[in-house]
Amino acid sequence: MSLEGLGLPDKIIRSLLADSAVTLVVSKKTAQDMAEENFAGTLFTKDQTSVYALGSSGLAVWNPDFSVPTGPLYKQCVGIWKRNGAPPYWVVADLENIEEAVALVRAVNEAPRVRGIVQFEDGEALGDVTWMEFPDLVTQGRFSYPTRGISDPQMSPHKAGFRFSPDIMRFNGRNRKTEKIFKAIPLTLEDDLQAHWLATGTAKVKNPEHDDPSHHNLEDPKAFLYDGSSSYTDCGASSIDLIDSVFTVSAMVSITNYVDATNRTHAESSRSILGKGVSFVIKLVGNKPTLTVVGQSDYIFNYDLSVNKWYRLTLVCVANRYAKAYVDGELIGTREIGPVPKNEYKVMIGSDLWDEFFGGKINDVLVWKRELSEEEVSKIPEFVSRTDVSATLKKYGFALMTLFVALIGAGIYYRKKKSAQQFSVPDVSRSPVTPTVSVPVRKPEPKKEENPSQIQLFGRFKVKNNKSEDVTKRFSPKIRQLLILLLIHERDGVSTKKLTETLWPEYDIKSAKNTRGTNIQKLKKALADVDGAEVEYAHKLWRVRVNSPYMCDYKLVSDTFHDSRDNPQLAIERLPLLLENLEKGRLVPNLNAPWLDHHIETLNDLVLDFCMRISDSLGPKETRLQRQLAEIIFLIDPVNEQALHLKIKALNAEGKHSLAKHAYERFEQEYEDLYSEEFEGEFADFL
Repeated sequence: MSLEGLGLPDKIIRSLLADSAVTLVVSKKTAQDMAEENFAGTLFTKDQTSVYALGSSGLAVWNPDFSVPTGPLYKQCVGIWKRNGAPPYWVVADLENIEEAVALVRAVNEAPRVRGIVQFEDGEALGDVTWMEFPDLVTQGRFSYPTRGISDPQMSPHKAGFRFSPDIMRFNGRNRKTEKIFKAIPLTLEDDLQAHWLATGTAKVKNPEHDDPSHHNLEDPKAFLYDGSSSYTDCGASSIDLIDSVFTVSAMVSITNYVDATNRTHAESSRSILGKGVSFVIKLVGNKPTLTVVGQSDYIFNYDLSVNKWYRLTLVCVANRYAKAYVDGELIGTREIGPVPKNEYKVMIGSDLWDEFFGGKINDVLVWKRELSEEEVSKIPEFVSRTDVSATLKKYGFALMTLFVALIGAGIYYRKKKSAQQFSVPDVSRSPVTPTVSVPVRKPEPKKEENPSQIQLFGRFKVKNNKSEDVTKRFSPKIRQLLILLLIHERDGVSTKKLTETLWPEYDIKSAKNTRGTNIQKLKKALADVDGAEVEYAHKLWRVRVNSPYMCDYKLVSDTFHDSRDNPQLAIERLPLLLENLEKGRLVPNLNAPWLDHHIETLNDLVLDFCMRISDSLGPKETRLQRQLAEIIFLIDPVNEQALHLKIKALNAEGKHSLAKHAYERFEQEYEDLYSEEFEGEFADFL
């Protein structure tokens, strides 16, 4: 065998000829370079102990069987790569296999790939991340994936208990060679919480935005006590869209010795805890927690619940993948499941479509529209005990639908400018709202309060003092973050602990205290001549109080979204100002603050929904308002086809045909830049 013919460095050849115990061929790369860039090297050895020692360092070592042909060997290597998100860093070979090993390593190193890393804001890697497009792939922070035969691969990270920014990335010719950073942002139990049914003294659900449940034959509605033969709870039309293909349901459950009409006890029959039509049922089969996917199977978890004892039962379901069951926060089993069909049926507690009536008590039922992590499941009791769940739902969920109905009314009134009238409101996501809304006579719009002091967060960060002087430069990046954090929490306040964890997570207790105090004093000083805004600390909570919505664009938008639930007239009066502020741009677009991402996304979703609902209500002559709404939508979603249709239709109606064509061409270019493919829609489609 000619070592010189393999293209190895001279010192490697000399080492091999000397038959050294361990030799690394790394193609001029250090071990750290190889780990970071996902390259492979060849390890020649006769001392296997050294291989294991090297492997324990965290670098993947592969000892292939060189007796198999080279082709299958390479496929096996790529298979390892596709599962681990990294090729084997070291391929082990004896001297007699050197030629095959070098060829294998060369083939791996020349293979096309995409690279990335999943990490927290502080740079710490996040492990055990799965990927929606590649079900077998599990990565541990830094990763790569072979892309031979894949055109413009797309990757979406997933891990229960986290969201990611960005949450999807398509690798094309422009970004394929760079390492993409996916930032992991931990979720809280408030995120995606959809419903909370809780028995109270009046047997109503805790969050009033849901339909009150309709109880049937309950022995004691105050405790949701079910008789095992005829009683159940109908959760109302608002529950139809609560649960999708990925969800978590958690409930307090206590079974009794009830017998059914055929004299069977719980242990001898199936009893439904919660079901949704012909989709699924969470129940007990012989006192064992079970998920029944209709038309598919009973997924039974091997754990017996005792009679007359309370349990916190939690089921996490990810359709087409798995279901996990927990009892009192402890995982009792995982089952592979198929698809979970959607349907238009309501959630039922205590029974199902087979009349499998529950006997016992069910209470404190929570539903999330996402997969909870094992850690989150363990924290549910603490979350329920310390959190006003109804307030959470008002803040993030169904209560806002009432606002949108009011705002649609505002949009229609803005268009028609008539006196009081009745109009029908479409059943939007089956939100629990009154099907008609009475729009009162419009009063003259209140004048904008005169205050030279201004705080602007939409479009850009800008502050003016009481002399209308621009004092933005007073606010360093960290002071800006502090101000924004305290502004967006004006209503609920921020604890000292939360403040520190958000802005100074890397500091120790003493340093954090000093830094926090210094920055709060700097903020107070910066706001000293900004009339109407001041830092407040009360009841162990921090906030920035703003005495008028007209001096802060964010406060005006936030207060309008919040207060219009109880006062629809407010939305009507403020609609022009609301649109004027939203037109400025996205919320603090140039601020690099990952902790703010989720709040911005939530606000963007509300604004998009709001604009689209108003646009649906406009007549063909309201072209100015149509264009105004389209531009606001484009600020958030630059390739939104509904906004393009709105803008082109408005410009065309105004006779501005060249501007309409230009708007379409800009959209085409934006779409191609974003997706690296041509937009398929034609200009004529939007006329």
